[in-house]
Amino acid sequence: MVKLLSTLALTSLVTVAATPNWVGPKVGRPVDAACYRKTLRASECPLGYNSDKLGGCWAQCPVEYPVECGMECLAQSKDCTLEIITKISVVADVVLKAATSSVFSNLLGINGQVQTGIKCGVGLFNAVQKVVLAAGEMQALHPDITTDKLILELLQSSPVLNDLTGAIVTCTGAPSAVSDVAIAAIKFIVEQVAKKGSSVLAPDAFVALTAQTGIGSSIVQLQPTDMAKFKQLIAGGNTGTATCGWSLKTVLDQIIQLIINIKKVNPKATPEAIRLQLGKTDLFMNTIPALTNDCSGSTTPEAFDLRELIRKTLQTLIDKVVDAAYQNGNPVPIETYAIVAANLGLEAIATIDPTGLANLAKEFVQPICGPTTMMGEIDDGSANLALGLLTMDRAFNGSYGSWTKAGNGQVQIFFESADTQDVKVDVMSGGQKIDSVAVGKGQSVAWTKPIKDLQDKTLYLDRWRPGIFGLPGKGGGSLVAWIPHAADGGHFELHAKLNVS
Repeated sequence: MVKLLSTLALTSLVTVAATPNWVGPKVGRPVDAACYRKTLRASECPLGYNSDKLGGCWAQCPVEYPVECGMECLAQSKDCTLEIITKISVVADVVLKAATSSVFSNLLGINGQVQTGIKCGVGLFNAVQKVVLAAGEMQALHPDITTDKLILELLQSSPVLNDLTGAIVTCTGAPSAVSDVAIAAIKFIVEQVAKKGSSVLAPDAFVALTAQTGIGSSIVQLQPTDMAKFKQLIAGGNTGTATCGWSLKTVLDQIIQLIINIKKVNPKATPEAIRLQLGKTDLFMNTIPALTNDCSGSTTPEAFDLRELIRKTLQTLIDKVVDAAYQNGNPVPIETYAIVAANLGLEAIATIDPTGLANLAKEFVQPICGPTTMMGEIDDGSANLALGLLTMDRAFNGSYGSWTKAGNGQVQIFFESADTQDVKVDVMSGGQKIDSVAVGKGQSVAWTKPIKDLQDKTLYLDRWRPGIFGLPGKGGGSLVAWIPHAADGGHFELHAKLNVS
């Protein structure tokens, strides 16, 4: 069952940003020397993909693999020429097919591992949490509202009609929540929320509440160790991080509804056309970046890595939801798409904490690299924190810069040479070379480009001198940073140091 989420439910997912939305100083460290670029078939490529002019769209190289090399993306400071020389390229197609065929089937294997009681409990907890938020907002708007009036208003609200009802369906396993038991349970929960407020969310109080409703038998029957895990999950839910999985599940529900809306306008819309339209929505541009940023909960290097892995997992799930709109080459009818999407087992994601989501990404998402996505608008900060500026080897050591969301819409790079020889710096965007800048020994050279030409891609600088046979020599280096989009223009100023090698 696809649930239409109310404005209240949507806004309650995005907290006031206490954590700045930065790329982070160590995000995107590669786990291998290269990855295979994800491909799509489409006449118009979605955000993050480049057209090959033959009906194919190839992923732009992400932050952790910023060097484009044919159907691969290489890790920072790797060279495409040397990579090709040492690789038997005919193996690539076989590896690509093998990697993509098992990614999502393995990912969905978590569904059978999630105990029914925990799945029921976490879903019910998050639904009740939304009802509590709704009650709080109603009381804030109408301070004199009576308990009876509050109960009546809540029973007609979206969190009760959609979220709480859906959670009860999950717990009971019944095909319909319209039963005497379900109606009684809904009314009882709403009454308790109206009378006791957020106190019903305390772990012990919530377990007692589920027992009193008569629908939470799978929760109260949990073994002690599982019950402890469940209470830990919902206790963390009050801090916003343990329910990251639930928030992502809600995002997937929204995406399913968006796809249904697209199919209502164009029943034959292809997955490629759907991806194109989804990428332009506020959900993708703002809501998802904010939610995934909240999942990390801090600005430590580990938190940035965690957030990036969560985004990778979510992108894999979104791809599967989009692909479900077509089966055997034919569009799935609107009336059956919701059922098809529900059969993907996505509800299991709601019970996974951020660490678990990250582990899924490490295990299943890494072999194929899609573009870096869901970054959103980046808050002001130094380049190493805000944009993930990272140098490797000696050439660019000591480089620094800053990013502001409001600005003149320009990327300005000042190449400042302390080298004893003339050099060239290759400038790449999204993995593709866009310029080569000659910098004389001891000189300073300015380079400027509009942000709109570089936004939502990696910026990669490669300083080199040709060695024997024209191949790259030793002693070079590289620099990588993320260039975000910015509604207020944005400005990135980078001082790129060119050191003696």
